[in-house]
Amino acid sequence: MRRARLLCAATGLAVLAPLLVLPAVAGETSPSPTPSLSVAAGCEGASDESPVRVEVTTLLPRAPSRGDQPFQIAGRLRNCGAEALDGLEVRLSTGRVIRSRGELQQAEDEPALGRRRLTRPAAATELAPGETTTFDLRLLVRDLQLTGGLGVYPLAVQARARYGGERSRTPLGLASTFVPWFPDGPPAPTRVAWLWPLVDQPRRAPAEVMLDDELAALVSPGDEDTPRGRLQELLLAAREGAKGSCDATATPPEGTPRESSAGCRGEPVPLTYGVDPALVYSVEAMVRDYTVLENGRRVDHDASPAAEQWLVGLRAAARESDVLALPFGDPDVVAMTRTGRGLSDEAEQLRKLGQAEVRDLLYEPDSDRSPLTSVAWPPPGPLTSAALDVLVGGQATAVVLDEDALAPVSTSRNRTPSARTELPSALGEVTGLVAEPVLSALVTPDPTGWQGPRLAEQRFIAETAMIAAELPSQSRTLLIAPPRDADVAQAGLAAAMIADTGRLPWLCPVALADVAAARERCAILPDDQGPAPAEERTAGEPSDDRTRELSPAFLERLAAVRLDADQFTEAVLVDGTDEATATRARLLRASGRAASTAWRDAPADGRRMLDLLEDDVRNLRNQIRLVSKPVLLTGESGTLQLLVQNELDQPVNVGVRLDETSAARLSSSATGVQVIPARNATQIPIRVEPRTSGRFVVRATLIDRNGDAFGDEVGLEVRSTQYGRVALAVTGVAAAVLLIAAGFRITRRALRRPADAA
Repeated sequence: MRRARLLCAATGLAVLAPLLVLPAVAGETSPSPTPSLSVAAGCEGASDESPVRVEVTTLLPRAPSRGDQPFQIAGRLRNCGAEALDGLEVRLSTGRVIRSRGELQQAEDEPALGRRRLTRPAAATELAPGETTTFDLRLLVRDLQLTGGLGVYPLAVQARARYGGERSRTPLGLASTFVPWFPDGPPAPTRVAWLWPLVDQPRRAPAEVMLDDELAALVSPGDEDTPRGRLQELLLAAREGAKGSCDATATPPEGTPRESSAGCRGEPVPLTYGVDPALVYSVEAMVRDYTVLENGRRVDHDASPAAEQWLVGLRAAARESDVLALPFGDPDVVAMTRTGRGLSDEAEQLRKLGQAEVRDLLYEPDSDRSPLTSVAWPPPGPLTSAALDVLVGGQATAVVLDEDALAPVSTSRNRTPSARTELPSALGEVTGLVAEPVLSALVTPDPTGWQGPRLAEQRFIAETAMIAAELPSQSRTLLIAPPRDADVAQAGLAAAMIADTGRLPWLCPVALADVAAARERCAILPDDQGPAPAEERTAGEPSDDRTRELSPAFLERLAAVRLDADQFTEAVLVDGTDEATATRARLLRASGRAASTAWRDAPADGRRMLDLLEDDVRNLRNQIRLVSKPVLLTGESGTLQLLVQNELDQPVNVGVRLDETSAARLSSSATGVQVIPARNATQIPIRVEPRTSGRFVVRATLIDRNGDAFGDEVGLEVRSTQYGRVALAVTGVAAAVLLIAAGFRITRRALRRPADAA
């Protein structure tokens, strides 16, 4: 049990008392406890064993560099238990140096008090259930006794108190973190590039109506009653963090002069946004009045100020930072490019459409900026060679990958590899940029799993320090790319992590485009080693396990509807019209949404989107049809007047063809394809010659300009009152036979009469 482990760890005491004072946190005027309205509120992470939540709000400096620096750790203590506490105190401890990332993870999983400890009373020593008090510990860095050399040191703050009538104090809560330490000065800088996702699942139907109004909440700036939306937090964090920020100075112990912040480093961070154009397209539509599909009904909504604010912020970010445009809808290009599906060219079209939409939606017409085209970002997981070929088929020379796309790194190297590697493709060597998985995950922590966001940031700092300490004389380049559905929870936390890459002495920020081109270099820190060389890594083994992709059955349906849509847009609509161009773009956007990677984890939502696409294409095709009417033919030849009805708001090219089974009863000449105007019904004449009489049904169908059947066959009821040529020939022969037979009989009778007279 955790409390038992902490009690067993409490076996020594190092006195650091002369250099510590315990005033209240700045802004507090009294050490009195602060009552709370709810015991449960603010008690995330507390338990029966640890009823006191220890939240660290200040830990300065983030990266100590000298022994005579002031060091400050302060925060709040909250009694989340059911009993009052007495004699409340905090105990600060440091542990032995950590020398590997594996040890760092173990220390996080199993926090414990170190052997060097200091105990001091909290601001208020008595605390009723639900009440909160503060602590503020100030000392010098040398008094932490970080004597094990370079590395990362565990640091813990433990709450102890008496309760339930006990005479001795009991450990009741713990906040554990880490402090990096490079006693011989900072190591060779580790370069860090950022790829920041702005991606959401598609929420817009093929008919350009919203399927729900969740996007309005996702981009909301929040207010007193509602939190900021996920996409708003992401954009705010990125823009704020990219500005750069100096590290604040710690409040020194009493009697120690305060340090000056002059000369601090806080350089801007060249962050790259990974943007799904379908998201931007939907947000831009919400700037005006828009329609939402609610319970099968279309409901009008007023323009969203939150959407406009978010879009303005993104456009401002695009002026300052690179934007990597994903293929429209963020389609599952791996699944789409599987052999035999026939969707590879559509994946390429969606890539081009995505770049065009981002260019139109985020940049001014006269701007010299445009989306980043040298880098592609495929969906997570294994990457097939076919998908790689599509992604780099344009201008891309590099692809961002996650660890699952590559073979595991050998553990014998005992170091973190640089981001860059080389991959083979049909177009030659392609640069792979592998996102560092642990750092990318640490950017989006669960705040309830930590003793406050400040320690979540410190965990990120410790991980970067541990990487730098692996090879302190060698520069490397890392890529941080949070997952597409990243939720930073608190913009300030993520912004601090981004800013850390521009202020920590062992890190420097670089642009993703520079890493892709192997020209990255620190802007301020000394950096004379040149770009990090490519690591020798191989692609992961091809796998038949496609559970992480869109299902084969789903893709079969997608391929079928794509064929119907292509015939409609490429062989039926009239080329060159604005309406045809708009329809092609709309259906391509809808196809990208239906093929979205988001449906890997939400297959039911994906099927709904695909159902809507199928319905939309079917509805478009059904607006062009043959109208069946009975036909009467009274001569040896005649004309069938077939009515073609076009209910679309644009012209189409179609013709009519009779099926082969009708040839036995009716011969016809082919009809040419002709233009049927918008919202018009046109008679198409077919010259025919009946081969039989009576009533019969002729099957007819529309054809496109390629001569392929379009739509369903229609039965035409025909009544012919004339014999066909065969029937007339038979009748003529029969009449001739009768005439000849009659002639023979007349002749024989004539010859017989003279004989009888004789």
